[in-house]
Amino acid sequence: VWVDETYLRVNSEDMIYSHKRGEGKRGLNKDLLQVCCGIDANKRCFALVGGRGTMSTKDAETYYKGRVAPGSIVHSDEGHYGTVFKDCHHFAVKAGSPESKILNKINNFTDQVQRYFKIHLGTDRRYLSAYLHLICFCSQRGCDGYDEKVDGLIKRVWNSDVVFTRNRNS
Repeated sequence: VWVDETYLRVNSEDMIYSHKRGEGKRGLNKDLLQVCCGIDANKRCFALVGGRGTMSTKDAETYYKGRVAPGSIVHSDEGHYGTVFKDCHHFAVKAGSPESKILNKINNFTDQVQRYFKIHLGTDRRYLSAYLHLICFCSQRGCDGYDEKVDGLIKRVWNSDVVFTRNRNS
């Protein structure tokens, strides 16, 4: 199992946004929304909305506890996981080291989450969990009949008469 988190920019109206270069705060800060992610060797994954700001040990214990089966092999970057994975074989890898290539699977998944929300700016935070579930479902393509399920759902959604709009509260 590979675990990591990514961060989304959320404005004062609780909507996902992006800012132009030079605007807003840069780097990790308290205005970012945590998205906790995990994926296993069978492409089963989870992504859930965390708190705001940089992930703390308390946050990690809140969001990751119970998500990984005891005895699992867990790969993560070094950081704030504390005792979350004490019943697992936890391997923390230093970012930028040659061993960090082992994190490619989770890095690809967190990049997928980031790409999705760069395209769908203006998403209301209330719907963020539903979007994350959709991303997880779609990322499981290629395993155990998911292709047919995903293709069928995508055709139903895009061939329906439903019109998708952004929530604009201005």
